[in-house]
Amino acid sequence: MLPLEDTIVLDLTRFTPGSSGVVILADMGADVIRVEPPDPPSKNVSMLNKDISGEDLSQESEHVRLAYEARYRNRRSIALDLRGVEGRKIFYELAKKADVMVTDFSPQVSRRLGIDYATMKKIRPEIVYSAISSYGQDGPYRDLAGFDPNFVSVGGLLGITGDVRGNHVLPGIPVGDLTGGMLSTIGILLALRVRDKTGQGQFIDLSLADSVAYLVGMRHGPLYFSKGVTVKRGGRLSHTYRTKDNKYLSFSFGTPVYWENVCKALGMEQYASYWKEVQALGLEDSMGDPDQIRKRQKEAVECLANILQTKTRDEWFSILSRAGAAVSPVNEMDEVFSDPQLLHRQMAVQVEHSKLGTVRQVGIPIKLSETPGKIRRLAPLRGEHTKEILRWLGYPDPDIETLLQQKIVK
Repeated sequence: MLPLEDTIVLDLTRFTPGSSGVVILADMGADVIRVEPPDPPSKNVSMLNKDISGEDLSQESEHVRLAYEARYRNRRSIALDLRGVEGRKIFYELAKKADVMVTDFSPQVSRRLGIDYATMKKIRPEIVYSAISSYGQDGPYRDLAGFDPNFVSVGGLLGITGDVRGNHVLPGIPVGDLTGGMLSTIGILLALRVRDKTGQGQFIDLSLADSVAYLVGMRHGPLYFSKGVTVKRGGRLSHTYRTKDNKYLSFSFGTPVYWENVCKALGMEQYASYWKEVQALGLEDSMGDPDQIRKRQKEAVECLANILQTKTRDEWFSILSRAGAAVSPVNEMDEVFSDPQLLHRQMAVQVEHSKLGTVRQVGIPIKLSETPGKIRRLAPLRGEHTKEILRWLGYPDPDIETLLQQKIVK
């Protein structure tokens, strides 16, 4: 049994936010039907034709490309032209069976295609409709174009993320996109829970800029709202240090005990008390000299950096982890999915592909004890299940062939 195996989801998303959220539903058993246009979008707007480095992948076999595209796994695909009456008619038949619909179109496009919530609610009052957009369905930015750098800017994350010189630094992953996708899925699950009680669906208005503001507000909102305290860009020290083999360790000193454990393990006992002194800076009862405390802080950090140069990253990680330090290796991309902890947690899995044999993908992070998720199928080719889905809707084969010839479906 899978948690959502009786749930039918129509996936009309095109970009990272929607696909990264919908895959959670798919991994948990939902029958996700990806509704795609018969012809791929131009390379100028397609997020799937380039990998993260910008390399053009359009010449690669679709089988190869999609075999490793975890965001679109566990789906069926129908290629359907929504611009015409016949294509919309088929889509409305799909909607009559659906529990959930997820889009990332602008409000104007959804209305123009006749797939907006007002239309879908008339066809299927029980549908849960999640509309993911840059800035939401209302407000002065509603029609403004946006991508993740814009969302992390408006939401405040970029304003507090930077290097020690104060330069802005984009996070290494699209935080707004990925957070928004997950919040959309949480909203869907909440709405399905309500529907279980009332029988009625509802509309979910998910703004990607809101998602980033939520993250920033959850972390820094209390002090800002109560005392007007703002965060200095680059003020969150990374505490990453290079080791003998030119790799890095990352430390967290959230409470003094973790700093003290490092000092004891490295023979730096003379600096063991400095973290408490640093934390006391700015407090009314602080008795220390701020300049002297900051000087000792700089000396301690330099001492730590010098000592860590004497052994390799993995040697120090073994020593310091046993000493009770909050320490971790700074994994490069080629190390992440061979890390023993992440391998043990099955965050890199092997999946069988019908043509390519065994391929690797990122695993499922939500570990349910009784009804765990499952990778049941890899990402489909565009329109791979068109005939299968049309037969499921009751279309006879001659009608399907006519639709194919007229290029209403593919």
